[in-house]
Amino acid sequence: MQYYEIYFLVVIGIIISIVYPILRQAIPRPKNAAPALLTRIWEALKPYIIVLIIALISAPLVIAFMGEKINNYESAILAGFAWESILEKIKNG
Repeated sequence: MQYYEIYFLVVIGIIISIVYPILRQAIPRPKNAAPALLTRIWEALKPYIIVLIIALISAPLVIAFMGEKINNYESAILAGFAWESILEKIKNG
């Protein structure tokens, strides 16, 4: 596999591991006043943009750490998925 293929698959794994808990906890909340359309769109997309930035920054670290062990798309996605959970465990002690 090419480096860029591995990179994007690791990013997908990281995004899955971060977005999954966010989606599980998503609860619609009623609002009193409807904000402007662009404000609502930005507020809805902001968490996902942050997740994407984190994934894009973290993927090269995963690839450097795993090296030749990532040789197919399954291992690339799983490496990205596992990386986020390891960081979460380190952060929470």
